[in-house]
Amino acid sequence: MHSDSITENTASQAVLEAINPLLTSSDDKITQCTRMSGGSICQAFKVETGLGQTFFVKTLGNASENFFIREAEGLHTLSQSNQVKTPPVLVANTAVLIMTYVETSTPNKTFWKRAGEQLANLHKSPQSYFGFEHDNFCGSTPQPNSITDNAFDFFRQSRLLHQVSLTNSQRLLSPADRRKIDQLCYKLVDLIPDEAPSLLHGDLWSGNLICDHDDQPWFIDPATYYSWREIDIAMTTLFGGFGPGFYEAYHYHYPLEPGWKERMEIYNLYPLLNHLNLFGSQYLAPIRSTLNRFV
Repeated sequence: MHSDSITENTASQAVLEAINPLLTSSDDKITQCTRMSGGSICQAFKVETGLGQTFFVKTLGNASENFFIREAEGLHTLSQSNQVKTPPVLVANTAVLIMTYVETSTPNKTFWKRAGEQLANLHKSPQSYFGFEHDNFCGSTPQPNSITDNAFDFFRQSRLLHQVSLTNSQRLLSPADRRKIDQLCYKLVDLIPDEAPSLLHGDLWSGNLICDHDDQPWFIDPATYYSWREIDIAMTTLFGGFGPGFYEAYHYHYPLEPGWKERMEIYNLYPLLNHLNLFGSQYLAPIRSTLNRFV
């Protein structure tokens, strides 16, 4: 696909303008722009040039002004830990996010073992508070990250009740649902161990962890903040896809507190409520199942 076709049919002018300064030669041109699948929020493209450069580009037509800037900051924070790999960010502005393209391969046992070990090492790094230096996004949903030393207040206010407030205009939750969520919020201290905060990926489903041709894990699309490490583990269980070697390696390097499996549903109320707000009522059933179990 040539650049004229890209401009008209695939990539916006903003993408082309952002990539042009990255070209290594004035003679280089974009030769191929391939739409990538897998994401449910953004449009993504693999962009190739005649001189062999390859970029991964994300766009979102109605994105908030700092949407891609916050994602880039999250990737940078994860990378600066020196425990996990993230694709180098080349451009982050109000219109696009451009990263170095990572050629992917099918995950194997070695990959899952490395991913579990690396996440454990990421979580081991001590953090001094819950929240983050700035608010960001989970999917396209604003994610408040008010700094606090009270983990239970943070999960209650900035995660569960924040999502509940977003459902009100659409009337997605019944009054009974909201009452049960309120009741669960005040039981958290009895249900969740009081662990110190860890640096989290924040949205760690299988689509946000990719394998390169050397079986190395790359962590992408974060919703980064500091909180209980079990939140990341819970997200890996929500939609499946993580190999058993991932959990074995994680537990070997940083064992979870007893009863962790029973707590996964509590943490996953947050992404389920977010999916309810983003995609609709098909997520009500698992939300209500969790509420009925714990309240």
